[in-house]
Order: sequence, then structure tokens, then C-alpha cells
Amino acid sequence: MKNALIIGYGSIGSRHCRVLRDMGVAVSVVSHHLRNADFPVYADIDDAFAREHFDYAVVATPTAEHRDTLCQLAPHMGAGDTVLCEKPIFANLDGGSPVFDAAFFVGYVLRAHPLLRTVRDLTAGKKLFSCSCSCGQYLPDWRPGTDYRNSYSAKRSAGGGVLRDISHELDYLQMIAGKWTAVCAMGGKASSLEIDSDDQFGVLFATERCPLCECHLDYLSRRVHRDLRVEFEDGTLHFDFIANTLHFNDQTWTVKLERDDMFRTMHAEVLANDATYLATLDDALETLRLIEAAEISAKEKKWMENR
Repeated sequence: MKNALIIGYGSIGSRHCRVLRDMGVAVSVVSHHLRNADFPVYADIDDAFAREHFDYAVVATPTAEHRDTLCQLAPHMGAGDTVLCEKPIFANLDGGSPVFDAAFFVGYVLRAHPLLRTVRDLTAGKKLFSCSCSCGQYLPDWRPGTDYRNSYSAKRSAGGGVLRDISHELDYLQMIAGKWTAVCAMGGKASSLEIDSDDQFGVLFATERCPLCECHLDYLSRRVHRDLRVEFEDGTLHFDFIANTLHFNDQTWTVKLERDDMFRTMHAEVLANDATYLATLDDALETLRLIEAAEISAKEKKWMENR
């Protein structure tokens, strides 16, 4: 049985903990705030590894802390071990990436959605004409019972802002259509939300397989939405993530997903070292390069190429 260490116990860390325990994995947590838990809790990574060995580590600290957390973790994880780091991999590219002998994955959990996988499979090897996606939800409604102004989403210094917070879209478009080649973007902070991070962005880019990809992300929509449309040589695909429905020409697929199903699938495949659909470190770094290029494009009002 795997012995997992979850580093960070906010909303996403607690979900990883719950899912892994339900899967029968032994779980310990690194947290400065957690008290009275029915599993081991350690003050820091070195303390945890001084007491026992973990062959699976999940990094769920705030985005701005990922690089330091991974640097602390790297000496403890070797060949045969596995690391999963929450997305986005870092707040920025400056500072490089620690080297791991362990298998390494990044938690772009939408890649575990069965209908998104169907989209990828249906379009594999086909000529793509365009991909268009949109995702939005009013930030104060994201985490009921908490003040949105105190969330990492609201703080650029913590790695917040829609380009990083909702970077799932920029990741899965590349899973479907290949690595980005050129991008232009517009966005920033448009609303009166009490945040210093960007609350909307429109990103237009080309990829290795698709000449036209469009992506709209925002913290502003009072009606939650998340959808993807793909035009390709076999027809039109429209995937509604909220309704869990995929339309392909005159065919329709609908799936029922429980709250933790995609996380369960992701963890099972990470632990099996199955990278068929999951995001690798290289995938995550490419998405971060796209994010930073989009920011430069919006600021300097010019196209950016992926060199």
C-alpha cells in the first residue's frame, strides 16, 4: 500500500486527503494549522521524512510556494517514488525547476474527465479547424463561507488571477491540439472586485495542430459556465462541463460524475505511472510559458511566438 504525504491542507489539500484515504492509501499531512486530525500531521517536510518514508507526495501549497516546497521535497523522493504537484506548476518561470528522480505529474484534473478524453480521442490524427473554450464564475461565489478577498485567487503575489487559477483551459487545449506556437491576448482587471489579480482574459493562439484556438477566462460571470467547442474535419464537438454533456454532430453523450470522481481517476493513474492523459512537468511548464507570453502580449499589444 502506498504511503502518501500531502503538503498543504487548504481546500484542495483536504480533498486530496479525503480521496486518497477513500482509496485505501495511508495519508499523512504537512500543515501548520491542522489540529485534532485522525491521521499523522507534521510541521514540515523534513520532520515528516525523519519519522517515516513516503513513496507518494502531493504538493497542495499555494502556487507561489510550489517551487520552495518542491525544492524541500526533492532530496527525499527517489526512483520508484511519485510526486503530484497542484496546478499551475509555478507562479512564474523565473527560478527554474527542481530535478526529481521520482515520477512527476501536475494536477490538471480536468484531463481525467471522461468526456474530455473522448474529445481528444475523436480528434486524434484529424485535421483541426478551430477550438474555442470559455470558463467563468463570479469569484465571491467560488468558496462559500470564505471571504474572496483573502483567497490566493485575489492576490497576484500568491499566484492568483484567472490565467493561472483557471489554466486548465490552456492546458487541455494543448492536450487536444498540440503545443502552442503563437499567441496574442487582452485582459487584466476590469471589475470593482477587491483583488489585485487579473479578473478576465481573452487569449487567441495557434498550436502545432490547430490554426485558431480561442480561450475566455473570467472571475466575473454570475452564471457559472465552462464549455469547449471543436470544429474539425469530421464535424463539430461541443462539450458542456457543467452539464457533463458532449454533442458530436447528431450524437450525444452524458455522464454522471460525483464530486471526487476525477480526482480518484487522476490519483489512480498517477500511482500507476500512466501518463496517457495526465499532465507531465513539461506539459505544465509549456502552459506556464503560454501564460507569461499572454501577459506580455496584453501589456505590449503584440503577438508572441513560442521559440
